[in-house]
Amino acid sequence: MSEYEFHAILTPGILGRRKRGRPRDPMRLDETLTISFDKPRRADNVLIGLFEADEWAEGTTHVEEGGGGFDLIALFKGDIREGKFIGLPRLQGRGAGPKARKLRVHIDGDPADKVYTLEISEDTGEQEGGLLEIVLCVSGIINGVEKKYEIRTPVFARSAPDDRPVITFITGRDGFFASASAYWKPLTDGVIPPPPNRKFSFEEILNYLRQPIRKGKHVFNPPWGEVNIVAHGTNYGRRKDGNNCDFCEIFIPLFRGDDNDPERRSTRAGLLKRYSGNPQLIAPDEKILDEDSIIVIRGCMIGEDQVLLDELRRLFGWRATVIAPRPVQWYHGQAGQVKENLLEYFFFYTPGTARPNQRDCIRGLSNKYRGRNTDEQWTQMLNNNFRHDRPENGWIRFRVEYPSQPPADHDFDRDARNTFAQEYKKDAERMYFSDFDDWAWQRQGPDPTQNGRVTYRFIGSRYRVDARRVLNDSKGRPVVPEITDPIYYGRSPALTAIK
Repeated sequence: MSEYEFHAILTPGILGRRKRGRPRDPMRLDETLTISFDKPRRADNVLIGLFEADEWAEGTTHVEEGGGGFDLIALFKGDIREGKFIGLPRLQGRGAGPKARKLRVHIDGDPADKVYTLEISEDTGEQEGGLLEIVLCVSGIINGVEKKYEIRTPVFARSAPDDRPVITFITGRDGFFASASAYWKPLTDGVIPPPPNRKFSFEEILNYLRQPIRKGKHVFNPPWGEVNIVAHGTNYGRRKDGNNCDFCEIFIPLFRGDDNDPERRSTRAGLLKRYSGNPQLIAPDEKILDEDSIIVIRGCMIGEDQVLLDELRRLFGWRATVIAPRPVQWYHGQAGQVKENLLEYFFFYTPGTARPNQRDCIRGLSNKYRGRNTDEQWTQMLNNNFRHDRPENGWIRFRVEYPSQPPADHDFDRDARNTFAQEYKKDAERMYFSDFDDWAWQRQGPDPTQNGRVTYRFIGSRYRVDARRVLNDSKGRPVVPEITDPIYYGRSPALTAIK
């Protein structure tokens, strides 16, 4: 880059995570945003504009939120000397009002303890769903020539008012949930454990949100700022229904007591659509969840299924933003030192219930994720403690009916394939968007029916090889989970990508 161009930097890239033990300022984004310059060494009549953006660039992709556009936060005017900006704020955006968000800004060039507290307009962010995107624009004179520069990849910031209560639902009882409970207890106003001997259901979570919660002598009332729902989840692969996303499932029953119901013991987008409007699933009103509320499904991989995220947003009344991680959600450590991290994962399926040998596992992963890892790296993942294989034995079942007992040489395979195709047309989610040959099939029967006919049961099985490792950044450090980061978290309403 030429010395006679502007190059500005905004750090950190994500703002607003409340730290343990830090007193609450109801509207303040916790961290300080620092503006610095790599280039030039000298410039005159420099204008720095900070904007809340509803459109930006991610690589070669143009992204819009809502109708797009920019809202001014503040304008600074000054000069650059020895690579440092020397100036003052000259114009403040439409920040007046009791709900204005406060943004702390430091300019590299000012004394280290000098911080500007800027207000973000109270109506900016009305449709942001608790998230703001901040960009910077620069203009000035370098070596007698007017130059302009714009940071189009934004800093992502939490904007939900921090005086709102935060609640966390722990939906199960294994070691993952125990660690999650220990992690969230000091960070939220209430951690709600599951009912005895069963999981939390979405029906019960909706009912809980309508009532205040108590923590010691304190009573916390809605509307909620952040609702965390800790759950198990999984990703089965790409949807084949025209939606450009994966097919995922949350292991939370939809209704109370459905832990053992084969249809409703876990939740998919299709199930939510089917029971939309059910009187047991009445969505909270705007006094409970509003546009500033955030619902975070802290379950593995759920952020990869946009259809599911949208249906969850409908379940909770459309106003709140729903967010979920794309990688694996991971809690680990001892009491008082539990950490939250993310794992990246790689998987493939093979028919049957037998675990493939190491060579076949490496081949299967290499074929699906070409160029992602070397054979040595695949081997390391397959041998570590994060590996999470599972047999999916009997996950697809259906019956084929005959008027009488077929002969021994009957083509049962053809009948099973035809019935599989018919069931797929009825409910592709129930068939996991899979193909007949993805499964090994077992035929059981015959079973007589009351009308004198016979049926055969067909049971499909497959094995999932699932290799995982800690998700690290470009410097080899574990990625810090930040729900404002669209790379690692999906959300509804979704961002719009315009190629």
